[in-house]
Amino acid sequence: MPTYEQRSIEHFFKEHGVEDPDVKARLLSKLTHIVYGYNQTVIKLESETDEYRKTQLEREIKEINDKIDRVIKDEKAGTETEFAP
Repeated sequence: MPTYEQRSIEHFFKEHGVEDPDVKARLLSKLTHIVYGYNQTVIKLESETDEYRKTQLEREIKEINDKIDRVIKDEKAGTETEFAP
């Protein structure tokens, strides 16, 4: 089972090579609530004892991570991404 840990928005910026302060500023408002959800799900996973629920939470973490990736890639490509919180 992979190990999941809480991450900062800056971690995702570094992971995707985002260095431009203007791009970071635009992404900050788009990613804050998504990264918060990611970290909350990691916290739930850490305390979960039921294996089935752990599997569900891991899937949720992967989906949130994919959403973060899409938002950053879309911003770098100059396309607009809208996600519900």
